[in-house]
Amino acid sequence: CADKSWRWVSHRICALEQEEGPAESHLWTLVDVTDAREAEDSLKKSEQELSALLNAIPSALMVITEEGMLLKVTGSGETPFVEEASRYIGQNIEESLFHGKSDEIMIPVKRCIETGIPQFFTFETEMDEKVYFKEARISPFVGSPGQEEKAAIIAVLDITSKKELSDEIRLQASHDPLGSPSNRGHFNRKLLITLAEAQRTDSSLALFMIDPDQFNKVNEAIGRDMADLLLKGLARKIKAACRQDDILYRMEGVNFYLILPRLRNREEASTVANRILEAVRSASAGYSGDFFLTATIGISLFPENGQDGKTLLRSAELALSAGKARGGDCYSFAEPEEE
Repeated sequence: CADKSWRWVSHRICALEQEEGPAESHLWTLVDVTDAREAEDSLKKSEQELSALLNAIPSALMVITEEGMLLKVTGSGETPFVEEASRYIGQNIEESLFHGKSDEIMIPVKRCIETGIPQFFTFETEMDEKVYFKEARISPFVGSPGQEEKAAIIAVLDITSKKELSDEIRLQASHDPLGSPSNRGHFNRKLLITLAEAQRTDSSLALFMIDPDQFNKVNEAIGRDMADLLLKGLARKIKAACRQDDILYRMEGVNFYLILPRLRNREEASTVANRILEAVRSASAGYSGDFFLTATIGISLFPENGQDGKTLLRSAELALSAGKARGGDCYSFAEPEEE
């Protein structure tokens, strides 16, 4: 524009019909949509600001005395943390949901009361077998006139999703899960994070333990170096057979572990398992040697076969052994956990 500003314009061109012959002229219409575009951008910015504001609102506010007495609990909505903490009003926090963690709460609380300087710390709680990560911001609490007890007010923010995302980014940056055998610690941390999400969202997941059958024959047929190349190619084929959000790890030896989050039902696990078995059967194509590659898959389900990673791994291993006993080249589900 003449004032060196920019305008948003919508334009449309259409042919003008003639009585005979092709159109010889066109109609070009221009509409200034700058105001509408700026209003749309402003709305998006407002939505982002509102989202940031809502994320900054504490999920709970607690008042704790210098001696550790829980005086008051309030929060935004009926969150599990607020409901659980409210049961212990009038009690010492050592007897509440902070059992065994009172020192990590009370040290910054006392420091805040003594110095008047706000304090910050993070902690985790477990409620209904679900793990939550929290961030606490402590400020001096000014009570009603005549109140003799010194106290602090703690604003608690739920940072579970933020913590899990941070852990996932750090994990992905530190290791290629398919290029070489994974550190078991990496896998265990990922399984813990995925289980915590499943517990919090009340969803299911599956754990696959994938073991190529009689892989020693592959080593004999093509040699260890070529067998390692085959395993890397096999990892890509298995990954391609999985769902988009499934998490595959190549472990020590020739095993693969696969985590299937947000599983809809048992049939979905069967579908993925069949695709993986077919992918393994095709992996030996192009290699010279007297062998045909197959695999056995042991499957455990959360929550049917266990509530924690250790139990799910043991259940998947038992299911894998059952599949091997049937001759391999198959998948096997773990038996339901006994009450």
